[in-house]
Amino acid sequence: MRLPYLTFLFILVAGLWSNAGAQDSVRVRLKGRVLDKDLHTGKTNVTISSGKPPKAIGITDENGNFNFNVALGSNLVFSHTGYTAYTHIVTAADSTLEILLEQSGGGSMQEIRVEGYRNKTRDVATGSSASVSGKALQDVPVSNVVELLQGKVAGLDVQNNNGSPGGMGTINLRGSSSINVSADGFLTPTSPLFVVDGVPIDVNSGYDYGFQSSGPGISPIALIPPEDIQKIDVLRDASATAQYGSRAAYGVIIITTKRGLSKIPIVQYSGQFFLNTPPKLRDVVGGLEERMRRVNAILQYDSSLASAMALININTPLSDSLNPYYNNSTNWQDLFYRTTFNQTHTVQVYGGDRNFNYKTNLNYYSQDGIIQNTGFKRYTLSMNALYQPSESFRALINLQGALGQRQAGSGANLTQDELNSAVRSSSLLPASIYSGAGSVFNFDAIRSNNKSANILGSLDIQWQFVKGLTARNNFSYNFNSGTEDVYVPSYINNNNAEGTTQYDRRYVLNNRSSLDFVQMIKEVFQISAGGFSEISAEGLRANRSVLSGFPNDDIEGPIGYNPQLSRGGVLNNLFDKRLHGFGGYATFNWDTKYVLDFNYRRDATSTNGANAGYTVNPAISARWNFAREKFIANNLGFIKFGAFRGSWGKI
Repeated sequence: MRLPYLTFLFILVAGLWSNAGAQDSVRVRLKGRVLDKDLHTGKTNVTISSGKPPKAIGITDENGNFNFNVALGSNLVFSHTGYTAYTHIVTAADSTLEILLEQSGGGSMQEIRVEGYRNKTRDVATGSSASVSGKALQDVPVSNVVELLQGKVAGLDVQNNNGSPGGMGTINLRGSSSINVSADGFLTPTSPLFVVDGVPIDVNSGYDYGFQSSGPGISPIALIPPEDIQKIDVLRDASATAQYGSRAAYGVIIITTKRGLSKIPIVQYSGQFFLNTPPKLRDVVGGLEERMRRVNAILQYDSSLASAMALININTPLSDSLNPYYNNSTNWQDLFYRTTFNQTHTVQVYGGDRNFNYKTNLNYYSQDGIIQNTGFKRYTLSMNALYQPSESFRALINLQGALGQRQAGSGANLTQDELNSAVRSSSLLPASIYSGAGSVFNFDAIRSNNKSANILGSLDIQWQFVKGLTARNNFSYNFNSGTEDVYVPSYINNNNAEGTTQYDRRYVLNNRSSLDFVQMIKEVFQISAGGFSEISAEGLRANRSVLSGFPNDDIEGPIGYNPQLSRGGVLNNLFDKRLHGFGGYATFNWDTKYVLDFNYRRDATSTNGANAGYTVNPAISARWNFAREKFIANNLGFIKFGAFRGSWGKI
């Protein structure tokens, strides 16, 4: 009776073994794309392994795509240095896959780097660049995100030389710099070119950050909330910046804002409350001690006792010691410096998948300066959407509107002349009634209302109409309008009220078209090449008028009042210029060991005149990842990463 059962068991085991073997013999065509989970960009050179021990069966191309035959039921492992390995078992339902790799925290060598308009992993990047994650910029609330880059990028020097909320300070990557801050010793600003979601922004013109006094003094970068930043790429050498041409003479800083990627729509709120406190101020010798030190100094160092007594007697604060007016102990610094309570609030709405995703960001930021009558407020609304119905077509749109409102105090951002005069006043004088030198007493009486409105927009379309051949067009527009209204009351200005009004508007329109080609040869040798053409139009006009002789301090107009005491008009910094550039690049990559890059661009600008011709911006760079050599891997296995990189360029 047991024989039939044994026979049945043998047949069952044999059948299962037969099915397993049949399943292994069935092969399917598998294709898809590997993406960075945070950045949602394609990951190149991702190794795809299968079997025990694991054996490489494929590698992703420059865009993160893969396409190969694999046995049904295979256990695939997607691995990349600096990322957590991802495992997937192939089923009959698989035809197209999307793999999201998550950074493991140790992948600085394989992070995405930007060189011009191309994304590369660091192990194939030949230019000098650095990348800062948005996560590293969101823990400290600041009015200008550039302040947080200090110390995070080698060679980037950020000097916050005015301290006013919303101001720019100075930024030097490859430009001129100086520690001299004398009134006539300023150098022409040489800040890098900023590119925000594909929109080029010039921060060297029309803004008040130590070098110039015109304009509302609000940095356009201060209108971007740090909470909305995905990452910042800093391009340093001519090889990395060659595709931006002459505008990249002092380097390029690329700011990429966040994208939405969640199948379930998410509404997220974050808020921060923070205090700003003044630094340690100078020690003050007040009241009687100040009087006695001054008297003793005159007695010891004057030419004679008679001369010293005469000098003391004519100086009323020193001689009239019984007068209550001169018997105070006022610390003037306490009157003009303060501890402030500030806040920022952000609401984000985002969702979607790889085919279509969206994000909306609403931000409010308010910071009062530690100096009386200074502060900054920001209101920002930004939106972006990505539409990618297939692997061959992608459209990305970005829109941002921002309003900045700033109080500049009683003087220039850098010097604050009235404040400097105030804190040097004698402690013998009473703070409550002493008016002295103009706005010392009424430091906060100056009414300033400086506003800057900024609109950024870009549309990026990418279409791979033939395998390996991609056409791309990026159109962007930036418009900035600034107003400055400052009113100085008559009682602090020799009984003559004065009002200053400035209005400026600036626009930048940019369009770049390119054609890119990528070809893999035997999964070892990769050739990338492309050409582009770019045209840019930019204009600025500013008007400024100064009026005096207002009827009283409660009526700051009409503007036409007492026109004989007015002055102003169109400022001489107006311009309307055009720029045209074209060029190309070629990259040769052999097994991620040897990489050679060529970049070339020609630029012409209307400001140089019709006969100036085009300027040439060539660059060549190379990289050798020697740690990938077999003799290194076999004999010096402890070397996990090692490379030599060199570049030459001219801008």
